[in-house]
Amino acid sequence: MSGIKSPIDDALLAAVYDRLCSMIYSALNSAHENSDEPKRFRKDWNEIGAYGLAEALMASAAGDYSSGVETFWMDPWIAQHLCKLGADQIVTIVQYWLERQPLDLRVSDDPLEEDAKVQRLRNLRAGLNRGS
Repeated sequence: MSGIKSPIDDALLAAVYDRLCSMIYSALNSAHENSDEPKRFRKDWNEIGAYGLAEALMASAAGDYSSGVETFWMDPWIAQHLCKLGADQIVTIVQYWLERQPLDLRVSDDPLEEDAKVQRLRNLRAGLNRGS
């Protein structure tokens, strides 16, 4: 191996990050929209800040309802991806959501669409590696 990095590797890293952004926005939007009191939810979340909300997101993903933070239901598929991370790894994305910054135009609101992009790039990379 020559140590040359493929542009596909860079694209894959970007796609994985985009999928993470989409998953976090989806989970937070869903919890917010399904709340009985969405305005209170957003107010509370702004008060605990990005790191506190990231911790709540991680506790929700892990199903840890005894953590002392306000947890909420999330799609199990998203939860399985987020369980592998820590609050410090997602806090920046959570901050963007709290600031009401929209997802980048290239990122779909649907995390499954972003996952399909990741899978296509992984398949392309695997195909190129088999051909080497």
